[in-house]
Amino acid sequence: QLAAETAKQQLQAQVLELQELAKIGREALEFKQKAENAAVDLQASQLARSQLLGELDAMKKQSQILQSALDEANRKGEKLSVAEHRAEAAEEQVQKLNEKLQAAEKEAEKVALLETRLADKEKEIKSQDQNWQNVLSHYHLVGQLLIPSQPPSAQPEPVE
Repeated sequence: QLAAETAKQQLQAQVLELQELAKIGREALEFKQKAENAAVDLQASQLARSQLLGELDAMKKQSQILQSALDEANRKGEKLSVAEHRAEAAEEQVQKLNEKLQAAEKEAEKVALLETRLADKEKEIKSQDQNWQNVLSHYHLVGQLLIPSQPPSAQPEPVE
């Protein structure tokens, strides 16, 4: 009877340990989902950044074209009123393009911040992944609970 009581206590301790490990497993899966969502956000940000850089290049080219047009008008010595009108219009357009350029550069800075945050998340996920691999290599029953399709004889390789 004493042996049965001892076995019962050991089984209860193992059940509690497995329940805790199962909870940790669920939390790890939730964190993984959050990391995947962050990766999707980063990809969207990178796409937006690429688009903004394309627009920025186009704006720079347009600014150069407008500046060239302004210079050309001055060189040809057109009538002063016509030249002044064109120069003012071109300067206004250059100013507007410069404002758009500054706004695009601010957006590009945001992308760099998002990339840094993603890199930090990736490091954190990698660290947790290694921790989980270590746990699963030492507690085979946890692996079987979390990954039921894994055959009992196939045990994960320990990560060093």
